[in-house]
Amino acid sequence: MVVISRWFPPDRFSTLAGMVLSIGLLGNLMATTPLAWGTEHIGWRGVFGLVVGFTALAAIAVWLVVRDAPPGHPFLARKIETPAGLLSGLGEVLRNPRLPYILTLNFCNYACTFTVQGLWGGPFLREVHGLTIIQSGNVLFSAVIAYQCGMLCFGPLDRLLDTRKWIAIGGTLAIATILATLALASAPPLWLVVGAIVGIGFFSASSTMVMTHGRAIFPDRLIGRGMSTMNTCVMLGVACMQTLSGVILGLFQPLSPNLRNGVARVAGLAAATWGLLLLVGLSLGADDPWRPLEPLARPAGISAAAPVETAAVVLDQTALDRAVADAAARERPALVYFTADWCVSCKVIERTVFEDPAVIAGLSNTDLIKVDVTRSTPEARALLERHGAVGPPTMIFLSPSATEAPGSRLIGEMSAQDVASALQSAGAAA
Repeated sequence: MVVISRWFPPDRFSTLAGMVLSIGLLGNLMATTPLAWGTEHIGWRGVFGLVVGFTALAAIAVWLVVRDAPPGHPFLARKIETPAGLLSGLGEVLRNPRLPYILTLNFCNYACTFTVQGLWGGPFLREVHGLTIIQSGNVLFSAVIAYQCGMLCFGPLDRLLDTRKWIAIGGTLAIATILATLALASAPPLWLVVGAIVGIGFFSASSTMVMTHGRAIFPDRLIGRGMSTMNTCVMLGVACMQTLSGVILGLFQPLSPNLRNGVARVAGLAAATWGLLLLVGLSLGADDPWRPLEPLARPAGISAAAPVETAAVVLDQTALDRAVADAAARERPALVYFTADWCVSCKVIERTVFEDPAVIAGLSNTDLIKVDVTRSTPEARALLERHGAVGPPTMIFLSPSATEAPGSRLIGEMSAQDVASALQSAGAAA
């Protein structure tokens, strides 16, 4: 994932990440029917020996073929970090205020899928519906194929639909609906169970939007540590979910069948209801998981304010200098906003942050200068490098004297409150 972020523009990250994960799932395919067939013919030791050999060949191929970054990339001119620098960078990653939300999604999303497909799916198909090892392997094989197809389908959607949140919400809601159907059906037919497991595989691919969203909150120098932190949380979620599911089954084991089913259904219905409320709250903009419907209780806002006006749209440093000088000549603060047509987070900012009354009031006294880096031209790259911007969205707040307000720069996804506070720091208070 880190290498992809260095070789390709940000708007291609989700598509290429989906392709890489889809190809990587070939290993999951081998762990279904081929694994069942192999264990019957050569045993577990022989299968594990083949896996070790293939892994060694793949590692050698990566070492020979893959390069860390394209020629001229800043990564190639980096200085080797000291252990203290590495720990400091990791601390900077963990202090990112947007990271906990991404980690929560990573912890839960894939864990549910992997617990079904990797732990309980096979025993459920064999013990409840009487399938053989090969037959249950074929069902799980189909689920992995569906996951691969889902990766290829979900990957480009953020560029086509201009959203990541709603793609992730839609996929998660589909999985929750499927699991709720299996939980509430006392004796589901085999075709429904098979379709549910395959459907979970397909819609689980929406998790690629979570990784893409997470990649956008880190600057280039921290992408490696940021992605590693997110992947660690994914695997930790899988381990905890599988262990917790076993503990829950153990707790229900001593109860009578009727009581056990009743308690399980009530618990499942409560969890599904709470999950649905969280999804509704997320769609409404709630930020407190214990009060997901709080936005519905908020008083209606005052009439909409006037739209934000753009003072200039620039493509090179000369035009940017001219726009900043014009603002300084009129003793007005300036907001230099790096944006791009392919930047999904920028479109969210346009629809939400720039429509907030407090932000509109602050920008009424400020020159909004948009730096368009849609095309990766030498001029665009020079602009990013000169101003230390890792990419869009980046906001630089300048005082009326054309100097950057200390501690005001915003990078990645941001809230209206962040922008309003930075405008005040730059002397743009209404």
